[in-house]
Amino acid sequence: MANPDQKPTDPADADPRGGAVRWGAPLVLAAAVGMLLVATPWWGVDGLDETSSPWFVDLERLVLGLANFAAVAAVALSRYRLGVACVVATVPWVLSPLLGAVAWAWWAAVLAVLGIAVLDGARRLSLAMAALAVTLAVVYCTSGMYWQVPIVGAVNLYSREPDRWLDETRLIYLAFYLGAVGAVVLLAAVLRRRRAARLRSIAATRGAAAAPIPPAAESPEVAGPG
Repeated sequence: MANPDQKPTDPADADPRGGAVRWGAPLVLAAAVGMLLVATPWWGVDGLDETSSPWFVDLERLVLGLANFAAVAAVALSRYRLGVACVVATVPWVLSPLLGAVAWAWWAAVLAVLGIAVLDGARRLSLAMAALAVTLAVVYCTSGMYWQVPIVGAVNLYSREPDRWLDETRLIYLAFYLGAVGAVVLLAAVLRRRRAARLRSIAATRGAAAAPIPPAAESPEVAGPG
């Protein structure tokens, strides 16, 4: 089913290669986000340890499961229902206060949805997702909040120079995160342009092949002697 957020003339809808490559990309990205979440340890998160009440642990695990499912589902839906995917991508961040923690993979899911939005030419949704990705990166790099990183666990960027809000370490990480957002946007834009150029080339070739061939001009008969 075509993405309702795309224009009818969008190259994404006219791409003859469609199929597995075009529609399978978000599924591959969703699987990658899922593997990041599986590799993310959640020890040290309030409510998920054995010292909490059993019902509270179950509630926290339910919330965590919903948040992780939303992150994966947002990426998987991005090519089919981009508007819905953008809303679903924010769900983990809305639920994060209930957990007292956030996952780095949730931010990766936002990046994936942003890339698909740019690739499909959905400008408003691209701006919305870019704003979300940048805001989350700035908050992480400047506030000292913890993110659950795959394999490593809870990580934060504490200031090595207490008298400075942004020390060298935080500035480097901020540049890295903002650079990642820019790289995703640039890569998706380049792929979109290349796909559009390929489609124009295919259309021109088909148009030339379908054009009627004018009949050859008949040479005047040469009258014989007598």
